[in-house]
Amino acid sequence: MSDAIGFVVVGLGMGRHRARMVAKTEGARLVGVADLRAELAQRVAEELGCEWHTDFRTFLDRPNVQVVWVMTPSGVHADVAVPALEAGKHVIVTKPMEVTLERADAMIAAAERNGRLLAVDFDMRFLKGAWQIRQAIADGMFGKLILLEGRLKWFRSQEYYSQSGWRGTWRYDGGGSLANQTIHLIDQLVWLGGEVAGVEAPASASSPTTLRRKIWAWRFCASATGRWGRCWGRQLAPATFTPSWKCTVKKAAPSWMSTGKCVGFSAMSRSRLLK
Repeated sequence: MSDAIGFVVVGLGMGRHRARMVAKTEGARLVGVADLRAELAQRVAEELGCEWHTDFRTFLDRPNVQVVWVMTPSGVHADVAVPALEAGKHVIVTKPMEVTLERADAMIAAAERNGRLLAVDFDMRFLKGAWQIRQAIADGMFGKLILLEGRLKWFRSQEYYSQSGWRGTWRYDGGGSLANQTIHLIDQLVWLGGEVAGVEAPASASSPTTLRRKIWAWRFCASATGRWGRCWGRQLAPATFTPSWKCTVKKAAPSWMSTGKCVGFSAMSRSRLLK
């Protein structure tokens, strides 16, 4: 299809699935894939009938490429997204957007500077149950909402973190379960409850021999709707670790919180933080 939108997928971990989706989608064309592992890039390209390279920049001057889909480790999203946006390509990045506000802002600035689209891939918004909840809220089936809560019950073994080389690290994963897995529910709380007005992130800990368990609570109050949201994540950190950030905003509970209804997700997530 000469009028199909040309895609390049960068990073072929979960990116392999995204590349297959593009190849099967009407109106889209998979021009190529890129990964630092040449054998993997070649294997995926042969499966899907596209080009491959180990350097994604090879595709950036190609007029038949309109979209770059970034599926690399979280902490290098900006390293791919910003050059792609500067080259005039639209960009999709997998969640989370990046691991620091500064790097996320650099991506947004590049998109605005070049008049390109920048989107974050939160695929759980497209689950049937998520749409049913969203429609039920829109139809007023729950009445006045006062609380949305998320608890993510996904298990990730130590091997999931240690064998990847980047998961669970501050530099490339942003910390652990809240940054990687539970970000899905944080996004859904915002999607269902409204934009965030304030954020609070208290932590509690116990102290085993070398590791201490930290329970992170992420909460928000939505300004437009007045609804409160809460999302719990759990991770292990070295006993010597001290968080370098603190909560930013706390808001008093609105007077109408004595009446209303709640929407809940069931959740808990475990991870281990690598040095």
